Amino acid sequence: MRPDTSPRPSPRIIGAVWLLYFVTSMVGGLLFQGSLVPGNTAGAFNNIVGHETQYRAGVQIGLFSHALYVVLTALLCGLFARVNFGLSLTAAFLSLVGCIVEIFAAIFQI
Repeated sequence: MRPDTSPRPSPRIIGAVWLLYFVTSMVGGLLFQGSLVPGNTAGAFNNIVGHETQYRAGVQIGLFSHALYVVLTALLCGLFARVNFGLSLTAAFLSLVGCIVEIFAAIFQI
């Protein structure tokens, strides 16, 4: 298929997914960070045990936001492929590697 005839994602859809990513990552971060106490491991442990549902919800919403970012990466790769396919594919690869690292870090926080 020629690059001229391939369908490209709508910038409005990309903007909506990006906005949803920012909102979910902020909500997940606020739920997750509320349990941590800097410099006080025992206090942080007591907060996590006392508010386990809030902590787990923050981690799960964070994982959902990472999944949204993977979708966003694919959409942006499709949008920018018409400009420079090689550069778009390289940026998508690096973004996916970063997403994988963040997903594994979030999984091991549970």
